Amino acid sequence: MSDSEVVGIFGYGLLGRAIARRLLDAGYRVVANDTNPSALSDPDDGVVPVSMAALVKQAATLVVAVYSAGDVRDVIDRLSPIDAETRPERKIICLTTLSPDDAREIEVVAHRAGFTFVEFPLSGTAAHVERGEALGLAGGAAAVIERNAPVLDVLVGDWIFVGAAGEAAKLKLAINLILEISRAALAEGIAFALHMGLDKGMIAAALPRSAARSAVMTGKLEKMLSADFSAEARLQQSLKDIGLIEQTGAARRMAMPMTRAVYSLLERGVAEGHGALDSSAVLNLYFQPPQTAAAAPC
Repeated sequence: MSDSEVVGIFGYGLLGRAIARRLLDAGYRVVANDTNPSALSDPDDGVVPVSMAALVKQAATLVVAVYSAGDVRDVIDRLSPIDAETRPERKIICLTTLSPDDAREIEVVAHRAGFTFVEFPLSGTAAHVERGEALGLAGGAAAVIERNAPVLDVLVGDWIFVGAAGEAAKLKLAINLILEISRAALAEGIAFALHMGLDKGMIAAALPRSAARSAVMTGKLEKMLSADFSAEARLQQSLKDIGLIEQTGAARRMAMPMTRAVYSLLERGVAEGHGALDSSAVLNLYFQPPQTAAAAPC
C-alpha cells in the first residue's frame, strides 16, 4: 500500500471516529493519535494508534479534529519538529470550527511548519458524517484543495469550495448561528408544550407535519422527547461555537440579541453539568427549578 493511501487522524473523539470509519470503508489505511490516551484505548477495527512521529512519517494527509484553535496550534507545534524524511508534501485538513482570523493565522503557521493547509469545517454531527449527510466547507488555496479532493470526497457526502482560508469559517459560523438558535427554539417550544400538558406522542406526530418543521427538528425532536442525550455533538461544543459567533459579530459591531440569549442558555447548561451530553440536552434547563434572586435587605 502506498503512502498516498494512508491518512492520519489527530483527535479521536466523536468526529474523529466517524471520519475514520468513512476512510476505512473507502479502503484507506488509518493511523491515529490523541492527546488523551484513553481516546484510543478501544479504536475501531483497522485504526492503528501511533505516536506523533509515526503519524507524520506514515500519513501523507493528516486530518485534525480537535476542539479549538488553540488545540490546532498545539498540534502543529508538536508536528513541525518531526522529520518527515523525503515526503514531497505534508498536508493538513482541519475540521475544527475556527474564527475567520484564526483560520487565516493557522494557515500561515501550517505553511511555516512545512504543511499545506485546508480549512474544512463540517456542517453536521458525527452521525451525519457517518451517514454521508454532512456538508464540508473548504477554504484555502484552490490548487491545494484540488490535490486534497480525493480525501475530501471520502470525508463527507458533499462539499463546496468557499474561498481563501477564513471564508469557510465565516460560512460555518453563519450556518451554526442558525442551527444554535433553531435548536434552542425547538427545546423551548417542546418544553412549553409539555408544561401545558400536551402528550409527547401528539407533539411527535404534529410538529414534523407543521409549518415549524426543519432539519434541526428532524435531528433532535426524537432525542428531546425520549430524553436520549447520548452525544452526537456535545453541548459544550455548541457553547464554544456560539461564543466564536458572538465574538465575530462583536468585532463587526453587530447587535446580536438572539445569539446572546442562546449563549447565556448554553453557558448555564455547561455550568450545570450538561456539557458532555448531546446539544439537545438544552431541554433539561426547562425542567429544573428556576434560579431565584436573594431578597434585598430591608
